Amino acid sequence: MQKPEQRVRKNFGNIAMCKSEITRVYFSHDQDARGDDKIKEMFFDFRKIANDIDLAELKALASISCYSIYWSIIEFMHRNSFHTKDIELIADDLRIEPAYVEKILTEYDLFRKENDEFISDRVIANLSKQKQKSETKQRAAQVRWTMSFYNKVYKAEFGITPVLSDEEIENLIRYSNEIENFKEILPDILYTLNFIEVSKDMKFNPRSNWLLSKTNLAKVLHGEFGKLRHKKTAKEIKAEKLAHQQAKEKEQAPEIDIESVKTRKQALDTLVEYSRYFHINNKFIINNDAKPLLKMFDITADEVKERKIQEIMSRKI
Repeated sequence: MQKPEQRVRKNFGNIAMCKSEITRVYFSHDQDARGDDKIKEMFFDFRKIANDIDLAELKALASISCYSIYWSIIEFMHRNSFHTKDIELIADDLRIEPAYVEKILTEYDLFRKENDEFISDRVIANLSKQKQKSETKQRAAQVRWTMSFYNKVYKAEFGITPVLSDEEIENLIRYSNEIENFKEILPDILYTLNFIEVSKDMKFNPRSNWLLSKTNLAKVLHGEFGKLRHKKTAKEIKAEKLAHQQAKEKEQAPEIDIESVKTRKQALDTLVEYSRYFHINNKFIINNDAKPLLKMFDITADEVKERKIQEIMSRKI
């Protein structure tokens, strides 16, 4: 019959074995761990005490040093291709004979050689995982940005945030990649939805779910549901208003006969007449047609402004 402590040890051993079989703990290893200042300090200290270490201890350390050489090679391979010429480079960096590096590379089946290059399947797998993770992160970032931008533009046009299916989101991401000026053209596409009619007798209200199903967005873009309409930006609207105002002022402004002005007093009177002063923001404008008189009669804009203000004040008295 087993003693209680024997049963405990046996059960504990089974638990440990099961845990190791089920869970293989993964930990990251920096590609340039040897470049860490603390690691460098450790190397430096061990080199200083090397002469003081007993020969038996040095022999004991030798068996584990191959593991350090192995990881140095692995770190190098994560950053560079490893060719035969690099054996001496690694050996010099580790302050060891090249034969030790070559032994680890060519024996034990830890690495394989293709032409002049040493290859580690472990490194290839790690780099592949890194690339997949990077691509996954980039994809997630693109989805977030595209969805945020689409929702913002859509809400500005229709006043609501759209609810999209997975398929519609995939279509949206695809369009954002395929259409070069997607960010600039999207407001026009959504704006055009307001004018699409299938039939005058049929009520049709195309919105986000319709737009992102099948190839409808591409059809709207290429004018298959009617001409693509332009959604004017705030900047464009402001520029149009300014241009309209300037054109209107030009139409209303009388023609100025500069050639009839013969004296400096006449020039100053003309400039005052065809100028405007805004007391609220202290803005002063001289009609462009009258401006040549400034140079012709050596008159400054400040002089005209002062006379204009005096004229305005005299009217208020």
